[in-house]
Amino acid sequence: MRKVIIILIICIISTIRLQAALVDDIHKAIAVGNLKKVKEIIKKNPKMLHRTDFMGRTPLYYAADYGQNKIAKYLLSKGAKVNTRTVYGGEKTPLLAAAEKGNVKMASLLISKGANVNIKMKDGKTPLHLAAKKGKPKMVNFLIKKGASVNPRDKKGITPLGYAIMSGHKKTAELLIKLGACK
Repeated sequence: MRKVIIILIICIISTIRLQAALVDDIHKAIAVGNLKKVKEIIKKNPKMLHRTDFMGRTPLYYAADYGQNKIAKYLLSKGAKVNTRTVYGGEKTPLLAAAEKGNVKMASLLISKGANVNIKMKDGKTPLHLAAKKGKPKMVNFLIKKGASVNPRDKKGITPLGYAIMSGHKKTAELLIKLGACK
């Protein structure tokens, strides 16, 4: 039994090290907000603009997920694709990441460059579902003003209002009801 536990621990550590090694310098630079380094990397190798990590996350996804608005603007100016999905984690896009974090400035930038406000993850959740579930009323209001469907159902049949209620986000639920949502 002890040998099995030791082997399991070694496997876990090896997996973590492998995953860390598969995150390129561009992803690391974005995570810490180093725009200068991002520019250097892309200037040296323009293909890095679309480089994915071990989960299929692009540099633009990283910028959205880490709230790096200036970097996202730069990446978009160089031709980053706004609706590229991750391979794992539900097939998220940069807009889905921004919605979940409540970053309205990022969402606005992405939508202005063609991000689909009603894009669905593998499980059927939209940016509005994620914003409602996380209790982000400013994002909910913004997405609906930008044309998000108010009552989409995910594959479980749950609406954004349902997630707001189940997650205990009263203000978000009240806003959704005010904007025409139903269970």
